[in-house]
Amino acid sequence: MNVQEIAEQVVTKNLRIGAGDQVLIATHDHTIPLAEALAAACYRVGAIPLVRLFTDGLYRTMLSEIPDDVLRKVPTPLLAAYDHYTADIALSGPKDPAIFEGTSPARMAAMYHASRPITDKARERKVRSAWLMTGHATPERGRRYGVDHRAWEDFINEGLSADPSELASAGQRLANVLRGGKQVRITGPGTDLTVNLIGRQPQVQDGIVDEQDLAIGNRQGFLPTGFVRVA
Repeated sequence: MNVQEIAEQVVTKNLRIGAGDQVLIATHDHTIPLAEALAAACYRVGAIPLVRLFTDGLYRTMLSEIPDDVLRKVPTPLLAAYDHYTADIALSGPKDPAIFEGTSPARMAAMYHASRPITDKARERKVRSAWLMTGHATPERGRRYGVDHRAWEDFINEGLSADPSELASAGQRLANVLRGGKQVRITGPGTDLTVNLIGRQPQVQDGIVDEQDLAIGNRQGFLPTGFVRVA
């Protein structure tokens, strides 16, 4: 799929964005083309998007130079904006994982502390959310992890091209089997594990954030996806 096709599917099928929606799109510099396509797709269905930009350079500065007490501060304008956002889309990054080298857990914890109130408000208001993994398939990450980034990118795009409605149908069939069962036994070389299903409800992760998902607090979809979770 090209970026326009990905954007149309995320907006119209995964998040079901339409007229009246206010949408925040968080992008890194290397994912701007997809962010642009997502914003255009939002406008086409009558929604109003806002694009928020992160860069590897700024991320590096924040992790290496900015004091922890500053990183811990909640961005109150963004927090207030979540009184109005009804959907958000995050494009994964940064481009180069070397940015994280030497970063202390305390600094990461400070950034998490700053974002936590925003996450809490988004959950309380049932803001529909999608996290796209396309930004992970970069040459820099490929070299670091020892994988061909082009093959990785193709793998992600093939996953994104799956029809969400077909994933939903297949997922519901599997969920019905699990819902009617008592135990699952998992076997393989060196593996023989039995788990109990009684009292546990399977959840279908089909990439579509619908009213049923929101009712059980499942507001976020990671794309590509396609699995059934039992917890």
